Amino acid sequence: MSSGCVFTAHYSESMAVRLLLTFAVLLATSSLSFGQQEGFRFSNTLGSNMVLQRKPHQAVVWGWSMAQDVVTVEHANWVQQFTADENGMWKAEMPSTEEGGPYTITAQSKHYKTMLSLDNVVFGDVYLCGGQSNMAFTVDCGFNASDEVAKADAYEDIRVFTVGQKTSSATALHELTTIEQNWTVASKASIGGGNWTYFSAVCWYFGRDLYNSLDKKVPIGLISNNWGGTCVQAWSGPDALAKCNQTAGSRYDTFQSVDGKEEDTRVGAGSSNLYNAMIHPYLPMRLSGAVWYQGECNVGSTPQHGGDYYGCQFPAMIDDWRAKFQLLDMYFGFVQLAPWIASKTDST
Repeated sequence: MSSGCVFTAHYSESMAVRLLLTFAVLLATSSLSFGQQEGFRFSNTLGSNMVLQRKPHQAVVWGWSMAQDVVTVEHANWVQQFTADENGMWKAEMPSTEEGGPYTITAQSKHYKTMLSLDNVVFGDVYLCGGQSNMAFTVDCGFNASDEVAKADAYEDIRVFTVGQKTSSATALHELTTIEQNWTVASKASIGGGNWTYFSAVCWYFGRDLYNSLDKKVPIGLISNNWGGTCVQAWSGPDALAKCNQTAGSRYDTFQSVDGKEEDTRVGAGSSNLYNAMIHPYLPMRLSGAVWYQGECNVGSTPQHGGDYYGCQFPAMIDDWRAKFQLLDMYFGFVQLAPWIASKTDST
């Protein structure tokens, strides 16, 4: 394991918020709340080389244009028109498609007289990998990293995407504002991007083992979407928080500064802030499921920490993600943490 992995993990767990807090505040009033920018485009959660969810689900592609623009979407022998809403968002639910590909999906704007395309798209199963540094830990940081990274060249039907860790928002965003790695085919370069960059070790090994278990016949899409040092509150939407008597935007961890004032110590320390910035932009997407590795941040004895609180908030978050993605039977796998000894008297 590289020594850089250990140092960076410590840095992300305790220091990053002080560098990013100002940036997060600016985003709260950004027009990205509605995803609107000039021009015609696909959502930046999509891209060439991606995996779209196979049948029985109907995959969705979406994007932005002028309000009321008519957008023609074409996939294989299917063609249909869609009208952008008052915020300029257009959304196309496509017919159920068997696993396989590659395909080219096009979208044409009547207003801009422009055609866009998503190329080398395959249909398969898509998973979102979330949590804190446990999930952010990259393949390059693990044992036998060189050998494991080299094997990735044999998995071109696994496609990966890494969300950037520079965005926290008090309001729900419809677009990602930071992207570490756009959709790309699995390879030595895309899996071995370096310590704490890309690609998530747990996410990769989960996807690779799943692909092998399906006889290498079903493409797998993996979205690494995580941030070190973050508590479950940051990833929970307002509705999930309300089930456990919490409110969006409330701070959940503080420390005493030199002058005696309380300051945030956790990245995205406002509840729902990372849900707003990093999960909400994906809600139109169809998924097979999510994989979760998190929990240390919630160790403690305050009302926002400890087993009793987590026992309420984590299931509430799962239920809320399923409801918001409109997939009530969505797979949700998680890692059970080993005991975390916060003090000599606390064995939670």
